[in-house]
Amino acid sequence: MKQNLDEKFNLNQEFDLFTTAFRFRLLRQHQYQVSCDVFDKFIGKDNKFEDIHSSDVEGLLSLYEASPVRVHGESVLEEAVAFTTEHLTRWEQEFLEPSLSKEKNLYKTELSQLISWWNKFDLKSKLVYARDRIVECYHWGVAANFEPQYSHVQIAFAKSMKLASVLDDTYDNYATLAEAELFTQHLERLHEIVYRFIMSIYEDYQCDATTHYKSFAPPYFKETVKQLVQAYNQEQIWIMEKQMPSFEEYMKNSVITGCIYMMFTALIPGIKSVTKEDIDWLLSEPKIVISTAMMGRHLQDLSSLERENREGKLLTIVDCYMKDRNVSKQEALTKFVELVEEEWKNVNTEWVMQLQTNRSAPKEIVKLLLNYARVANDTYKNSFDGYTSPENGVATQIVALFVDPFELHACMCVCIS
Repeated sequence: MKQNLDEKFNLNQEFDLFTTAFRFRLLRQHQYQVSCDVFDKFIGKDNKFEDIHSSDVEGLLSLYEASPVRVHGESVLEEAVAFTTEHLTRWEQEFLEPSLSKEKNLYKTELSQLISWWNKFDLKSKLVYARDRIVECYHWGVAANFEPQYSHVQIAFAKSMKLASVLDDTYDNYATLAEAELFTQHLERLHEIVYRFIMSIYEDYQCDATTHYKSFAPPYFKETVKQLVQAYNQEQIWIMEKQMPSFEEYMKNSVITGCIYMMFTALIPGIKSVTKEDIDWLLSEPKIVISTAMMGRHLQDLSSLERENREGKLLTIVDCYMKDRNVSKQEALTKFVELVEEEWKNVNTEWVMQLQTNRSAPKEIVKLLLNYARVANDTYKNSFDGYTSPENGVATQIVALFVDPFELHACMCVCIS
């Protein structure tokens, strides 16, 4: 085994600092006692790392991450700690800190605008059942696509997610079955306030689409909002009448209530490269879209189970699975965890296949789908609803992203882990 590793990982080959440190760290972490002599080629006559490496940021980070696996007597790695800390700190102060400060200020400005937009509707007092989570919605938008050039996408993501949240809460907590059906038919009579909120978002969308030369987009957005409302209404009928369909039928409806179609068509005006054909692709039910929607839906169902079943008074998708498959509640919950894993594998497989086969799928939308899945997994991890109750998880991320100053030490600790 050792001979095979020696042959396969010949560290005497000519590699740059990044690759040398990276390979060294991985081998040490897997208990292969590779010699720290591999770093000698980067050391000058004064037994210190040559200054030429002080501008190699990737190499510095890789070397910093390798230094914790040092053992007694390895002075070259002791020197690595001092060398990388000095120059990474300099890079932080001269380049990284101003850039991150600029991004953070942009986030704060956008968030302030979103809060003002949300407050003008005064839905917190008019719709007391609705979750007041505009900051959490913006956090999702930034996490899904953080680059400053996608500012419009981040804001659109937050607004569309807020729309989905208000609709979800309205059906779950306010509407009677008769009111829900009427609202679905006319999109206006369940609650005039909700209707005005929807129309305001749609009017803003039309303006944005025109401004960004995406006049083909509004009909798609309008249709996906209607589709979402109809799916919520169908779910309401099943729950209120206590007549659950087959699990497959419920899940087909859940692809829509996962909100992927509505939320992603909402982003179209802000993505310069997206065309009408790309929206058609999105709505043609490609596997990566379905798997992302299903994974997000399963995660939400697991995390919101106790809140939505109202102490056992209302049926949920878990009850649907229990009845359809004749299994216990614990067996059903275990299956849902397995379904999340299966859909994750599907998403990852499709992501790789998109790159390998050069498919015609829009790359920016596919990347957003993958990032959406990651944010959903983080928000609802361990079957905890971090959107409804952010104080126990997501709030920490929000403070770190939008409030606290950036710290190099914290960043490097994250890289190491």
